[in-house]
Amino acid sequence: PGGSMIMAELAVFAIGALACVTDLRSSRIPNRLTFTAMAAGALYQLSPAGDGIVVAALGFAAGLLVFFPFFALGA
Repeated sequence: PGGSMIMAELAVFAIGALACVTDLRSSRIPNRLTFTAMAAGALYQLSPAGDGIVVAALGFAAGLLVFFPFFALGA
């Protein structure tokens, strides 16, 4: 269990770093990166090391609640 958590943390760090670099260079984060990260998170939650798809869905909903208003306003 400990090794899979370290791998998951490294993956999150790598995706976050890539998003940061692309955002700083072009002021955009590509949808391909966003949706790939979302799919990877959902797959991880389905794995034995994950907490389940309900947790993944709750995380998606929380992110949507926080960031959708900015998207809708064009910010």
